[in-house]
Amino acid sequence: MGWARTAAMAALAALALLCGAAGAGAQAARAGAEEFDFYGVRFGMTPEQVRAALPANATGTEALEPKHGMRYLQFVYDYRNRVGEIRASYERPADGLRESALRLALKERFSQPVTARWRDISVALDETSNRAAITLVIVSQAMRQEAIEHFRDEFLRAME
Repeated sequence: MGWARTAAMAALAALALLCGAAGAGAQAARAGAEEFDFYGVRFGMTPEQVRAALPANATGTEALEPKHGMRYLQFVYDYRNRVGEIRASYERPADGLRESALRLALKERFSQPVTARWRDISVALDETSNRAAITLVIVSQAMRQEAIEHFRDEFLRAME
C-alpha cells in the first residue's frame, strides 16, 4: 500500500510540474508574440511609431527605403490603426533556379523560425498578387481574429 501511495504522489507531482511547464510555455509564447519585430516594426504599432522606427511615407503604410533585399515593405493597419500585417516584397528573379532559391531562403529565414517561435504569427508567401515579386506576408493572428470579431459585431448591429 505504501508503494502505491508513493507512486500516486509521484505521478501527481509530475503532473503538477508538467502543467506548470505547459503554463510557462504558454506565457512564453504570449510574451514572444509581443517581442516579435520585423526590422524594427512590431505588431500593434501606430503609423507614427512606424515612421519613428524607419523612414516611411506620410501614412506609415510603406517604407521609403526598404533594406535587406526587399523591393517593397508595406504595413497593413487594423480597425484601431495598429499594424496587424507586414508585407515584404522581394523581386522575383527571372531565372527559375534563383526564384526557387529565393523562395527557399525566405522560408528558412522567416517562415520556419517565426512560426516555430511565435505561435500567434502566421507567415506565408504570396506569389500571385504581384508577378514581379514574391511577397512575404506576416500576420498577427490574434489581431486578425480581434478585427474579425469587431467587424462581425458591426454587421450584427446593422442587422438588428
